[in-house]
Amino acid sequence: MARLRLEEGDSTGSGGGAADGFGKRELARCLAYALAGGLLPGSLATAFGLLAPDDERLVPLFGAGAVLATSALLAGQALFGSSLRRSPRWLATLDLILLNAVLALALGEAGLRLLQRLAPSQLLWDESSVASTLVDRRHCAPGLWFPYRCNSRGYPDEEFVTPGPRDHAVALLADSFGVGSVPWDHLFATLAERELRERLGAKYERVAIDNHAVIGIDLRGYRHLFEREIREHAYRQVALCLFVGNDLERFTDEGPWRRLVRIQGWLPIEVTRRLWLTLRGVERERSPAAGTLPEAPAFLSDPALEPPYFTKPAFLRIEAQRALVAAEGLPYSEAQYRDALLELDALHGALGQRLLLVLIPDEFQVNDALWREAREASSRIFDVPASAYQRYLPQRRILRWAEQRGVRVLDLLPPLREAELRARTYHLRDTHWNAHGNRVAARELARALAEGEAGAAQ
Repeated sequence: MARLRLEEGDSTGSGGGAADGFGKRELARCLAYALAGGLLPGSLATAFGLLAPDDERLVPLFGAGAVLATSALLAGQALFGSSLRRSPRWLATLDLILLNAVLALALGEAGLRLLQRLAPSQLLWDESSVASTLVDRRHCAPGLWFPYRCNSRGYPDEEFVTPGPRDHAVALLADSFGVGSVPWDHLFATLAERELRERLGAKYERVAIDNHAVIGIDLRGYRHLFEREIREHAYRQVALCLFVGNDLERFTDEGPWRRLVRIQGWLPIEVTRRLWLTLRGVERERSPAAGTLPEAPAFLSDPALEPPYFTKPAFLRIEAQRALVAAEGLPYSEAQYRDALLELDALHGALGQRLLLVLIPDEFQVNDALWREAREASSRIFDVPASAYQRYLPQRRILRWAEQRGVRVLDLLPPLREAELRARTYHLRDTHWNAHGNRVAARELARALAEGEAGAAQ
């Protein structure tokens, strides 16, 4: 009888789910397995490029994975008992590791979300929020080569003055090209403003180009800046500088909770990735310890004297990635163009003829040797047929859109290609314009803005 009672007691302990019902421990385990199973398919699908991070199918995929994992857990509990005491040792160990990993992930997410609100930083910012992204990226930090001027609002310009009725003020929206890899006096926005003042100064009390440039901004960010900081001001023209190299990249709007359907969207994983990139640093030729360069090094006037910035492998990886924008027919590329043109439609709808779209080419479109290298590397790395690459595809797609809507466009590709015949227009392995390229862009921008003023006056 004693033996029978012992066996009955042991059965109750090992199979507590059957004797005690579905208790708190079993519920916690079920939730942990459901979360882990739900994260797995979406994480793998986005990691291998099968789905975009904002793909709507990730939500049902998460649900399906959660159901399958829960079903497997319940089947295991029916076989081994809810506490898994009769299961193989390796399975019990795996169960313990999984439960602790899920608990650490959940606690880490909650803690980092709290820190994100209390003390946002370059590591703790919410990339699903346009406003948070802009706050992180609009700051006065040293440039790649030179320190740059920064006003009280965090923009690389002098202090802005609210446009009045007798002013001709232009708002310029740009990414790192507008922040500049040259001294402020050599920046295309600064030079264009000076030339525009020479052209229009006699007609207006004040002529200004207010440079609203933010490093790493995209079309979604441009629209946010327009809505929050430009729409309500009396700007005569708005010059939107669209860099085809990465401004057309598909921006994701996963939202603060929807991004949790894949492991890459959780803050502990994302912050770890950002920290690793920060600690690894940039693969560059010039050591950061060397500091910024003097205001007027010789290569500002002679690009042949310029030292490289990135290492050659690092630079080629960047250009290979960017060359995908010129690959025709790829589902991801088509989604890129569709989303980008919708954003441009919204801006054009708000601005009408005040909008001047400035197309900034990538260096592979200007430098023939780089195009051959970038296309070959991109085709090899991303397994895209070489025949799919159409070098000037971004300009063709955007110019067609603009022609259909009557949007004014300044395409900087032809003048930069012509100027490249005389001297380099981009920094050596840096992806941004050098002083020569900035001068070309400034001349063309001032001309286009002057023509826009004349057209509006008629």
